[in-house]
Amino acid sequence: MSFHLPGKLPWIRSEIITAEQGSYENGEWKVQKLWNGDETDRGLTFHDKPEVVRVRLERF
Repeated sequence: MSFHLPGKLPWIRSEIITAEQGSYENGEWKVQKLWNGDETDRGLTFHDKPEVVRVRLERF
């Protein structure tokens, strides 16, 4: 998965700072798994089972 903001210069890139798999319980985010670097270094990969992942990006 890649991210691109409309109207931004195409050469401005971003990297994943954190990726947390989890769910919301009573409106509060609950982390079930913190994805590590080898799971995010080439982007996010999703499988057959649905997953909710909260991602923080940094642009450079």
